[in-house]
Amino acid sequence: RDWRRSVAVTTAAAAGLMEQVLAGALDAAIVDVADIPDAFRRIEIARRPLHLIASMEASRADDDMHDLLARTPIGLPMRGTGLRNATDHILRANRVAASRSIECGSIPVLMRLVIEGVCCAVLPRSALSIEESRVRTFPLPGQGLVTSLIWTPAKDASPRVAFLRELVKSEPFV
Repeated sequence: RDWRRSVAVTTAAAAGLMEQVLAGALDAAIVDVADIPDAFRRIEIARRPLHLIASMEASRADDDMHDLLARTPIGLPMRGTGLRNATDHILRANRVAASRSIECGSIPVLMRLVIEGVCCAVLPRSALSIEESRVRTFPLPGQGLVTSLIWTPAKDASPRVAFLRELVKSEPFV
């Protein structure tokens, strides 16, 4: 709305972004990590349910997570991301040891691999187009990807951080 105010945007794994905010290299960051250290101020801007997503060909009607992962490799987001942390937590909590995995740094590429039947993946349902008929989703009750705006107390008075806080409070985050 105000063309004189602007922000620069960069992408990186959540851990790297948090390090840059702590070092003062970034004023703020949007991260998808559930456990944010006390060194940060934060505003939660989204909580998206997670699902195990697999291609229709790779899944069977009576499958559960264990069955699917016994037959299909799991696609893993890159290390240091909140989605990777959430995936690792879900696998540990369900005592699932994926025997084969594919690590991919791009969610759209990971989705393409899932659609093509190369692997399955734990992703937010919102990663799918509205009605994707080539995949099947297995809801993971109680599991979600938390996305937050973070900054340090030293940046509380920063006009850039105030601008970002205003934006995330006024616009829905999907």
